[in-house]
Amino acid sequence: MSKVAAKVAGGTGGCVLPQREKFLPYWIDLTVDADTAYSKFKVYEDQKTVMLTDETQTDDVSSKRFLYVPQVLCNQPLSGKKYWEVEWEGPKGAGIAVSYASIAKNTAGDECRFGCNCKSWRFQDGVHRDFLYNDLKTIISSHFNVIGVFIDVEEGILRFYSITPDREEMKLLYDVPSFHATEDLYAGFWLGEGTKLTIASQRVAKSCQRT
Repeated sequence: MSKVAAKVAGGTGGCVLPQREKFLPYWIDLTVDADTAYSKFKVYEDQKTVMLTDETQTDDVSSKRFLYVPQVLCNQPLSGKKYWEVEWEGPKGAGIAVSYASIAKNTAGDECRFGCNCKSWRFQDGVHRDFLYNDLKTIISSHFNVIGVFIDVEEGILRFYSITPDREEMKLLYDVPSFHATEDLYAGFWLGEGTKLTIASQRVAKSCQRT
Protein backbone atom coordinates (compact mmCIF):
# COMPACT_ATOMS: atom_id res chain seq x y z
CA MET A 1 0.00 0.00 0.00
CA SER A 2 1.29 3.41 -0.92
CA LYS A 3 2.20 5.98 1.68
CA VAL A 4 2.34 9.73 1.46
CA ALA A 5 5.57 11.31 2.69
CA ALA A 6 5.54 14.98 3.66
CA LYS A 7 7.65 17.21 1.48
CA VAL A 8 7.18 20.96 1.58
CA ALA A 9 9.15 23.35 -0.63
CA GLY A 10 11.79 20.68 -1.24
CA GLY A 11 12.29 19.68 2.39
CA THR A 12 11.22 16.47 4.06
CA GLY A 13 9.18 16.01 7.19
CA GLY A 14 8.40 13.18 9.54
CA CYS A 15 4.60 13.31 9.58
CA VAL A 16 2.57 10.59 7.86
CA LEU A 17 -0.33 11.79 5.74
CA PRO A 18 -3.34 9.84 4.40
CA GLN A 19 -2.80 7.46 1.51
CA ARG A 20 -3.86 8.51 -1.98
CA GLU A 21 -6.99 6.39 -1.72
CA LYS A 22 -8.25 8.70 1.03
CA PHE A 23 -8.50 11.54 -1.50
CA LEU A 24 -10.44 9.64 -4.17
CA PRO A 25 -13.91 10.13 -2.62
CA TYR A 26 -13.39 13.86 -3.20
CA TRP A 27 -12.43 13.42 -6.88
CA ILE A 28 -13.88 16.03 -9.25
CA ASP A 29 -13.96 15.20 -12.95
CA LEU A 30 -12.74 18.49 -14.39
CA THR A 31 -13.01 19.71 -17.98
CA VAL A 32 -11.49 22.86 -19.43
CA ASP A 33 -13.69 25.76 -20.48
CA ALA A 34 -12.72 26.26 -24.12
CA ASP A 35 -14.26 29.74 -24.07
CA THR A 36 -11.54 30.86 -21.62
CA ALA A 37 -8.61 29.22 -23.46
CA TYR A 38 -5.80 31.32 -24.92
CA SER A 39 -6.17 31.52 -28.70
CA LYS A 40 -3.15 29.27 -29.40
CA PHE A 41 -4.37 26.52 -27.08
CA LYS A 42 -5.51 23.38 -28.83
CA VAL A 43 -8.40 22.04 -26.76
CA TYR A 44 -8.97 18.34 -27.43
CA GLU A 45 -12.44 16.94 -27.98
CA ASP A 46 -12.71 15.42 -24.50
CA GLN A 47 -11.99 18.86 -22.98
CA LYS A 48 -9.43 17.22 -20.69
CA THR A 49 -6.30 17.83 -22.76
CA VAL A 50 -4.83 21.16 -23.86
CA MET A 51 -1.64 22.03 -25.72
CA LEU A 52 0.08 25.33 -26.46
CA THR A 53 0.73 25.46 -30.22
CA ASP A 54 2.35 27.92 -32.63
CA GLU A 55 -0.88 28.56 -34.50
CA THR A 56 -4.04 30.46 -33.61
CA GLN A 57 -6.87 27.99 -32.96
CA THR A 58 -9.69 30.55 -32.64
CA ASP A 59 -10.37 34.17 -33.54
CA ASP A 60 -12.95 34.61 -30.79
CA VAL A 61 -12.10 37.47 -28.42
CA SER A 62 -14.90 37.14 -25.88
CA SER A 63 -14.53 38.68 -22.42
CA LYS A 64 -14.10 35.19 -20.93
CA ARG A 65 -10.95 34.40 -22.93
CA PHE A 66 -7.34 34.95 -21.84
CA LEU A 67 -6.25 37.14 -24.74
CA TYR A 68 -2.51 37.50 -24.09
CA VAL A 69 -1.49 34.91 -21.49
CA PRO A 70 -1.37 31.13 -22.25
CA GLN A 71 -3.91 30.08 -19.63
CA VAL A 72 -7.29 28.39 -19.33
CA LEU A 73 -9.90 27.85 -16.60
CA CYS A 74 -12.03 24.77 -15.97
CA ASN A 75 -15.82 24.58 -16.16
CA GLN A 76 -16.58 23.21 -12.71
CA PRO A 77 -16.59 25.47 -9.62
CA LEU A 78 -14.67 24.19 -6.59
CA SER A 79 -16.58 23.95 -3.32
CA GLY A 80 -16.23 21.86 -0.19
CA LYS A 81 -13.55 19.17 -0.48
CA LYS A 82 -12.24 18.40 -3.96
CA TYR A 83 -9.28 16.45 -5.41
CA TRP A 84 -7.91 16.22 -8.96
CA GLU A 85 -4.78 15.13 -10.82
CA VAL A 86 -3.05 16.36 -13.97
CA GLU A 87 -0.11 15.17 -16.06
CA TRP A 88 1.99 17.38 -18.31
CA GLU A 89 4.83 16.98 -20.82
CA GLY A 90 6.93 19.53 -22.66
CA PRO A 91 10.17 21.53 -22.46
CA LYS A 92 8.86 24.69 -20.82
CA GLY A 93 6.65 23.24 -18.09
CA ALA A 94 3.18 23.93 -16.75
CA GLY A 95 1.46 25.83 -14.00
CA ILE A 96 -1.35 24.30 -11.93
CA ALA A 97 -3.60 26.99 -10.49
CA VAL A 98 -6.69 27.75 -8.47
CA SER A 99 -8.31 31.04 -9.44
CA TYR A 100 -11.35 33.25 -9.15
CA ALA A 101 -13.35 33.48 -12.37
CA SER A 102 -13.07 37.26 -12.03
CA ILE A 103 -9.32 37.25 -12.73
CA ALA A 104 -8.52 39.76 -15.49
CA LYS A 105 -8.18 38.28 -18.98
CA ASN A 106 -7.76 41.13 -21.46
CA THR A 107 -4.23 42.36 -20.69
CA ALA A 108 -0.74 40.87 -20.52
CA GLY A 109 -0.06 42.26 -17.04
CA ASP A 110 0.29 40.54 -13.67
CA GLU A 111 -3.42 41.01 -13.01
CA CYS A 112 -3.99 38.28 -15.63
CA ARG A 113 -1.22 35.87 -14.68
CA PHE A 114 -1.92 33.00 -12.29
CA GLY A 115 -0.09 33.54 -9.00
CA CYS A 116 0.89 37.15 -9.70
CA ASN A 117 -2.15 38.66 -7.99
CA CYS A 118 -4.54 38.14 -5.07
CA LYS A 119 -7.09 36.34 -7.26
CA SER A 120 -5.09 33.17 -7.97
CA TRP A 121 -2.66 30.62 -6.53
CA ARG A 122 -0.21 28.83 -8.85
CA PHE A 123 2.18 25.89 -8.56
CA GLN A 124 4.65 25.55 -11.44
CA ASP A 125 7.31 23.20 -12.73
CA GLY A 126 9.51 23.59 -15.78
CA VAL A 127 12.07 26.32 -16.34
CA HIS A 128 10.97 27.68 -12.96
CA ARG A 129 9.85 25.48 -10.05
CA ASP A 130 7.90 27.43 -7.49
CA PHE A 131 4.64 28.29 -5.79
CA LEU A 132 3.35 31.79 -6.40
CA TYR A 133 0.60 33.85 -4.76
CA ASN A 134 0.19 37.62 -5.07
CA ASP A 135 3.64 37.68 -6.71
CA LEU A 136 5.28 36.15 -3.60
CA LYS A 137 7.38 33.16 -4.61
CA THR A 138 8.37 29.97 -2.75
CA ILE A 139 11.04 27.91 -4.53
CA ILE A 140 10.31 24.18 -4.95
CA SER A 141 13.31 21.91 -5.51
CA SER A 142 11.46 18.80 -6.69
CA HIS A 143 10.65 17.96 -10.30
CA PHE A 144 7.29 16.43 -11.10
CA ASN A 145 5.08 15.60 -14.10
CA VAL A 146 1.99 14.29 -12.35
CA ILE A 147 0.34 16.57 -9.79
CA GLY A 148 -2.49 15.99 -7.35
CA VAL A 149 -4.36 18.92 -5.83
CA PHE A 150 -6.56 18.78 -2.74
CA ILE A 151 -8.72 21.70 -1.66
CA ASP A 152 -11.06 22.15 1.29
CA VAL A 153 -12.60 25.55 0.73
CA GLU A 154 -14.42 25.81 4.05
CA GLU A 155 -11.39 24.78 6.11
CA GLY A 156 -8.94 26.93 4.13
CA ILE A 157 -6.78 24.04 2.85
CA LEU A 158 -4.96 23.96 -0.50
CA ARG A 159 -2.26 21.33 -1.02
CA PHE A 160 -0.20 20.20 -4.01
CA TYR A 161 1.20 16.66 -4.27
CA SER A 162 3.64 14.95 -6.61
CA ILE A 163 2.34 11.61 -7.88
CA THR A 164 4.43 8.81 -9.36
CA PRO A 165 3.35 7.76 -12.90
CA ASP A 166 2.02 4.43 -11.58
CA ARG A 167 -0.09 6.37 -9.01
CA GLU A 168 1.47 4.28 -6.22
CA GLU A 169 3.39 7.00 -4.36
CA MET A 170 2.62 10.60 -3.54
CA LYS A 171 4.47 13.34 -1.67
CA LEU A 172 3.24 16.62 -0.28
CA LEU A 173 5.04 19.34 -2.21
CA TYR A 174 3.39 22.43 -0.79
CA ASP A 175 0.73 23.26 1.80
CA VAL A 176 -0.51 26.79 1.09
CA PRO A 177 -0.43 28.88 4.29
CA SER A 178 -3.36 31.13 5.23
CA PHE A 179 -5.47 30.04 2.26
CA HIS A 180 -8.81 31.86 2.21
CA ALA A 181 -11.27 32.30 -0.66
CA THR A 182 -13.85 35.06 -0.95
CA GLU A 183 -15.23 34.17 -4.41
CA ASP A 184 -16.08 31.02 -6.35
CA LEU A 185 -12.92 29.10 -7.27
CA TYR A 186 -11.93 27.28 -10.45
CA ALA A 187 -8.97 25.13 -11.43
CA GLY A 188 -6.78 26.64 -14.13
CA PHE A 189 -3.60 25.94 -16.08
CA TRP A 190 -0.71 27.89 -17.56
CA LEU A 191 1.29 26.19 -20.32
CA GLY A 192 4.80 26.85 -21.57
CA GLU A 193 5.65 26.64 -25.25
CA GLY A 194 5.03 23.15 -26.62
CA THR A 195 3.53 21.86 -23.37
CA LYS A 196 0.65 19.39 -23.37
CA LEU A 197 -1.42 18.89 -20.22
CA THR A 198 -4.06 16.26 -19.48
CA ILE A 199 -6.55 16.22 -16.62
CA ALA A 200 -6.87 12.70 -15.23
CA SER A 201 -10.33 11.20 -15.54
CA GLN A 202 -12.33 9.54 -12.81
CA ARG A 203 -11.82 6.29 -14.74
CA VAL A 204 -8.09 6.50 -14.04
CA ALA A 205 -8.72 7.09 -10.35
CA LYS A 206 -11.05 4.10 -10.06
CA SER A 207 -8.79 1.74 -12.03
CA CYS A 208 -5.83 2.68 -9.83
CA GLN A 209 -7.93 2.16 -6.73
CA ARG A 210 -8.76 -1.41 -7.78
CA THR A 211 -5.12 -2.43 -8.46
